[in-house]
Amino acid sequence: MNCFSSASKQYVLYGMGFNTNKNQHNHLYQKEASLINRLRNAPLHSTEKLLNGLPTNRKFLNDIFLKKSLSINNTTSIAFMVIKTNNNKDLN
Repeated sequence: MNCFSSASKQYVLYGMGFNTNKNQHNHLYQKEASLINRLRNAPLHSTEKLLNGLPTNRKFLNDIFLKKSLSINNTTSIAFMVIKTNNNKDLN
């Protein structure tokens, strides 16, 4: 039965100055590093694609305003919304 985990054993081993021979397994490290980089970067590329497809905040708000304006049948309500929007522009 092992009292110590492999991580504990490695901690002691490397603390004593042990060096691994990386050249012996270099091709395995390169394959793993390549796979890790691909897996790490895949979500970043997906996120960038999704973000590039989004409209700007201004365009999004204008589209919402247009949809609300078109759905309101009462012209006085539309006029009130336009006046309210113009007043808000002055505040910014």
